[in-house]
Amino acid sequence: MPSKDTFRRVFEELSPFAFRAAFRRWVEGLCASLEGQQLALDGKTLRGSLDRAKGESPMHLVHAFAVEQGLLLAHVRGAGKAGELDALPWLLELLSIEGTTVTLDAVGCHRDVVQAIRARNAHYLVALKENQPKLYHSIAQFFLDAKVMEFEGVEIDAAQTVESGHGRQEERRAYVLHDLTWCESAEGWTDLHLAVMVERVRKTAEQTETTMHVYVSSVERLSAARALQLIRNHWQVENGLHWTLDVTFGEDLCRIRHRNGAENFGLLRRVALNTRKHGAKKYDSVRPLQKRAGWDHDFLLARMGASRLAIELDDSPGVSP
Repeated sequence: MPSKDTFRRVFEELSPFAFRAAFRRWVEGLCASLEGQQLALDGKTLRGSLDRAKGESPMHLVHAFAVEQGLLLAHVRGAGKAGELDALPWLLELLSIEGTTVTLDAVGCHRDVVQAIRARNAHYLVALKENQPKLYHSIAQFFLDAKVMEFEGVEIDAAQTVESGHGRQEERRAYVLHDLTWCESAEGWTDLHLAVMVERVRKTAEQTETTMHVYVSSVERLSAARALQLIRNHWQVENGLHWTLDVTFGEDLCRIRHRNGAENFGLLRRVALNTRKHGAKKYDSVRPLQKRAGWDHDFLLARMGASRLAIELDDSPGVSP
């Protein structure tokens, strides 16, 4: 039986490019058509991979997550958190995204990124913040002024949701503005058809907090209700992927960091998570499935057989930064 150090050395030497390519081919067999579905792009730092002795920053991976199916489709390695923007076009090149709606946080709010999405016949819904100051201030101020006037003379679509739990109540109100012909700052943005303002009011016994968020989108007939759903669902990449990797798999506590070890062991966790998602019931949590797989070898073999990574690794680097 090989020791843990043997496994570590093997995965330190394994080409991450070939391993990623095998992962993507495997996922293609698990994933149903993405037509009409939501694809959330977001990055995650593997904090345990920090190597102070060598002066190396922790590894940062940018993920493509199929929201409705709960599957990780692909990831690429970025040059730290600051390199996430540069990694997004590489990630889009790996995927067949035609007919999807791609959602991103403000890091991805860049002309080149939205142009790449539209070039692949997909739509985008992107958070807009101070990293695009002219466009942000122009649209945000318009919404604020219109709201003071109760949107008199402004054609908008509006929707609201209210959720309660854990000692708080959260109201979300969305306002969709379809006419941006007045906005000079929108010029140069590919197929930027509308803007969305979401107002969140969070109430607890101690205080009431109100925040405003702005988004832009290429979806021409996007309703306010659908916009709220897309924005809310985007955070499934955090709750369904990043949180599980940290809390259940202890990714940030893993100190493997030499050569290719951190990236390859990170991909192993993502294989395990996708295996759990494939064929699992909606409310199956990861930890009980892990325990059962450890106790029952027949169950483990059945899960592995249902979605095994039965693909030979090759030496081709594929498309990757």
